[in-house]
Amino acid sequence: MIRTGMLFIVGFLVALIGVSAVSASERYPLGRSNFALKLDYIQFTDSVIKNLNTDSGTYFGIEGYGNVSPSVYLGGEIGWTYADGRYQSINTQIYHVPLEFNAKYAIEASSNFVIAAGGGISFNYTEARFSPLGFVWGYSNAWLFGGQLFLDLSYVADGWFIGLNGKYQATEDFKSTDVDFNNWRVGIQVGGMY
Repeated sequence: MIRTGMLFIVGFLVALIGVSAVSASERYPLGRSNFALKLDYIQFTDSVIKNLNTDSGTYFGIEGYGNVSPSVYLGGEIGWTYADGRYQSINTQIYHVPLEFNAKYAIEASSNFVIAAGGGISFNYTEARFSPLGFVWGYSNAWLFGGQLFLDLSYVADGWFIGLNGKYQATEDFKSTDVDFNNWRVGIQVGGMY
């Protein structure tokens, strides 16, 4: 997992170095700054989470970015997801709250469409709750280091945008287990640019 984290950090730094290669005469595809609200489907990939029937849910997020050159943006995202399930006689709930720091590169694909790709690092608050036989709930929580890569396609008009997004996120293992909270997300976003 340490190698995965280092890979995302290196990718993040490469994106920052690429800032100097962008021409200052370019337009700002997503404004000088932008924000978006997201509604995504999330799928956790670990087999233990899948066996507990808590491997998918709905993700809500908000992101904000500011430009450092016409096509390169720095910013972040915070989100929240909840998944619940039942395996045999055990009720399970998972809360996952990623706090992401990202860089993204945006280009105009046509006069009203913008494609953005990027990645970064994250700190993810994760909590798992268990209730055997429907009795008292017990829980365990941790902050997990992670990284993510993403791709967005947006329709842009009059200072607003709406679009599709996809993301893959990898995290370190949960405490002293072999369980990770790697996930992928797909969904829609709506936002504004300034």
